[in-house]
Amino acid sequence: MHEHVAEFIKRMITRMTFVEIMPTLEKWGFLSDRDLRSLTLQQMKESVAIKVVNLCEGKKTTMDDAADLDIVYNKARSNKKNWCVYQMSEPSDSEMNLADVSEFKVNLKKFVSSGLKNVTVHFREFGDSLWIRIAWGNDRMPPNQYRPTFVVYHIQTPYAFITGLTKHHRPELAQALLLATGYRQIQEMQLKSRCLESLIDIVFKRFTQPFQSYQPRAPPEKSSAPAGVDPEASPETIKEKQQVHQAMLETFGDGPLPKLQYATYQ
Repeated sequence: MHEHVAEFIKRMITRMTFVEIMPTLEKWGFLSDRDLRSLTLQQMKESVAIKVVNLCEGKKTTMDDAADLDIVYNKARSNKKNWCVYQMSEPSDSEMNLADVSEFKVNLKKFVSSGLKNVTVHFREFGDSLWIRIAWGNDRMPPNQYRPTFVVYHIQTPYAFITGLTKHHRPELAQALLLATGYRQIQEMQLKSRCLESLIDIVFKRFTQPFQSYQPRAPPEKSSAPAGVDPEASPETIKEKQQVHQAMLETFGDGPLPKLQYATYQ
């Protein structure tokens, strides 16, 4: 195992809390159950990290494997990052199969790497979402594995959720996404948040038509006040709250409402 890979894994483990270490390693799926049982979390975190590195050493772990661990870790803590949404439009007449995940991976990696010498692209699928990790370098510097860009893309949709993208690399990634998906235009939406799941809920339930996975329940009786409303409030106030509550119910369902730090609709 290359020393740079060993150092990267060691830093990752020491960055995690003790509560995060085992669940992250289990979801990574690279170490065996026997390997995981050999870890003693009662030790100092530095000792745990060294033990993990030693286990990986015996398996000849590559940067591909380490990048996979990084994706798993950052997915679990996605609410620690600032996410933005990019929307693509104007599908081309390309015969590209947009439902083929394998074809998309090959094309995106090819187009991202076409204009840059030192760049690594890694993928991991989680259900219907594809997590993409891009580490950027240049002609003189190797890819910076400690400051990657993450893209969450749902195949056959025109939306990409991105974090960690600098202005310098925005044109390369935007062009690669267009070429890999077959669209002609891409723009950043005025919609940002630390809560990735809320952004996904808003985009797919609000902007994608038709899209309705939620089956609304029967509306509450008009005489009842929504939760949190003073039952002694005036009829006008109760009616207004009922209308707001019903609109929220029809749009987002009866689960937790999306959380946004910043949102502007134009």
